[in-house]
Amino acid sequence: MGDTILSISVIGNNINLNDISKFSKRYKTEFINNFCLDNPPKGLIISEKLNTQTKIFVKSALRNKIPILAYHKGFSAFIENSKNKTYEKNNKQSDYLFLSPGAKISHIIGGSGWIKTNFLPVRELKLKNLPESFFGSIISKTGNIIAYERSGNVWIFGISWDIFDSINLPKGFDKIFNVFIDKCYNN
Repeated sequence: MGDTILSISVIGNNINLNDISKFSKRYKTEFINNFCLDNPPKGLIISEKLNTQTKIFVKSALRNKIPILAYHKGFSAFIENSKNKTYEKNNKQSDYLFLSPGAKISHIIGGSGWIKTNFLPVRELKLKNLPESFFGSIISKTGNIIAYERSGNVWIFGISWDIFDSINLPKGFDKIFNVFIDKCYNN
């Protein structure tokens, strides 16, 4: 921990960098709105769709095996098909969610299988729209994906809800951001 400042890039105009700084209590963390290709940050947060410039940032993050956390509009950033809409807006609360056994996210949250909740995921993806290297780690009752992760050693999560809304998250879901910060620090 020491005096090292953890630098995390943020792609998203809708993120208040001062507000998210309070979520990183274990490490001195600097959240920045840019991405230096010559000196990449330790992590990348995506909360909006990607443009030409930010796609270059994501490719660099993938090449450098930088942990990535995508949420809200960023949820579909890795799997978006420019011709087809890959997600559906969800207006209904989900009374049950399925946490995939063996998924990293199930380990983080502390459980797997069906859980009862009054959770409102913002977006859902169809299983057929996930690339081969990704899998659905949280599935809604309708069979759509509300969280995915990439298999293997690269830490990449896509989450359809606001990760910083600790009031409305089901129990244990707040741990996801802390584990992301830990992965960035140890990367």
